[in-house]
Amino acid sequence: MADAVLSRPMDELAVANAKYVKECTELYLGQKGITELDGFEPFQNLETLWINGNQLEYIDDLDDCIRLHHLYAHDNRINTLEGSLTVLKNLRTLNLSVSYTHLRAHE
Repeated sequence: MADAVLSRPMDELAVANAKYVKECTELYLGQKGITELDGFEPFQNLETLWINGNQLEYIDDLDDCIRLHHLYAHDNRINTLEGSLTVLKNLRTLNLSVSYTHLRAHE
């Protein structure tokens, strides 16, 4: 079994400190080979998150992102709606689609 590749949202900030985390409303973690989400607890003001094009099978660790409005998780391997998707009550946009190109690349 391959090693897990954890998300590292703090690494995407210009400066990894509490002020930048508090002010962060958008975050792009697309196409990074991520297999598990981790480290989102301090991102309570996050409104838009791109985690598309990774290797995720489920979405968790976003429970504290209570202001999340737009979640782009397309082109992953999502196989359940359990986890954080059940508690993200403010979502307006949820993209879990899988493109034909993405499917062919993983056959």
